Amino acid sequence: MRDAAALVEPITTAQRIDVTALVEQRVRAVRVGHRPQRPLGPMVQGHPPQRAMVLAPMLFNLCGVAHAVAAAGAIEAASGVEVSPAEASLRRIAVLAEAMVGHGWTFAIDAPHRLGLAPPAEQLAALKRATDGLGAMLGRIQPGGRRQGPDPASLHRAVDHIEDALADLIGLAADEDASGIEAWVAAGACPAARVVRYMRSVWPAGQEGCAMLLEERPAAWWVQQLQQPGFTRCPTLDGDPAETGPFARLAHDPALAALVRVYGAVPWVRMAARALDAAWLPAQLRLEIDDLGPVDAVPVPQTATGAGVGVVETARGTLVHGCWLEGGRIADWRIVAPTEWTFHPDGALTQLLLDLPDDHALPDRMAVAVTCLDACVPVALAIRPVAEEAGDA
Repeated sequence: MRDAAALVEPITTAQRIDVTALVEQRVRAVRVGHRPQRPLGPMVQGHPPQRAMVLAPMLFNLCGVAHAVAAAGAIEAASGVEVSPAEASLRRIAVLAEAMVGHGWTFAIDAPHRLGLAPPAEQLAALKRATDGLGAMLGRIQPGGRRQGPDPASLHRAVDHIEDALADLIGLAADEDASGIEAWVAAGACPAARVVRYMRSVWPAGQEGCAMLLEERPAAWWVQQLQQPGFTRCPTLDGDPAETGPFARLAHDPALAALVRVYGAVPWVRMAARALDAAWLPAQLRLEIDDLGPVDAVPVPQTATGAGVGVVETARGTLVHGCWLEGGRIADWRIVAPTEWTFHPDGALTQLLLDLPDDHALPDRMAVAVTCLDACVPVALAIRPVAEEAGDA
């Protein structure tokens, strides 16, 4: 077996995904192992909903805000409660700020580490400071919402700092057209562009992969699907793998669509979509702030019985929490995260890797494919001959 682990983050936890390319001159098959899931459900069953609010952001601290918002939304839906429009906006602001840090971390830490590039630590630190300032103003997420909100002018000033930090790290205009994005990649003047340029340099022309895109679904669909056996580990859309995240979100963006028409859904185009997604975030934050109205909390019944979901768009894609209450106690709790969609055994990663030539560049290309899809856990890569796999059967 040839180990490509040097090109990904160190494996320091059991929460990892094992990806093996089976080769015979070319990649003939891909094995994507299921990651062990952190079982929130058994930890909260029989307890009041507040226990889930405490544990969810602790267990899933990489996107702790998004998990808190999804958990609160699931509890409220199961309790028959709808928060104020201002509370919903404040939650979206918090999630968008966290998504900005997520994109920044991918370009500044994860991608350089996996691809052997220099990490721009200073730019990431500046972005983190700016988003932390915004997060401090927003406070904790609680079912029913808060009684008092932050000052919109202060929020706008925080977004100014975020926008400055993001420009140093990403350096891409949100309204850039396809030719402008290609020029941004070619110049490599900022850390994000250098990551995308490296991806373009190692990926063979014409080698692309794309699963069906996961589009918005009604809450009732999620409640039904979350109860299906195996859905939280290996979700599908009408029986087929689907993908979520920046590439899916921006599928109808004219600039991205133009790049896909010319180059296909290749890793560097996908990573450019991530940069474009990040570039749009400050404008989205400002729209949410401008729409803020009076903030008020809504009481949440203590003895509710019902089922509901909280759906949140994170940096990596769609996150869903499902809550089932009986007499105010949690009867069941289920989660499906973006990584379960993106790293489906037959999903986008497999489609990207299949038929790649088995040559000296294969480990680098595997690392590029994993990086553009951005798992929320470590990924271990390996390459094995088809004959070796057959011998183990």
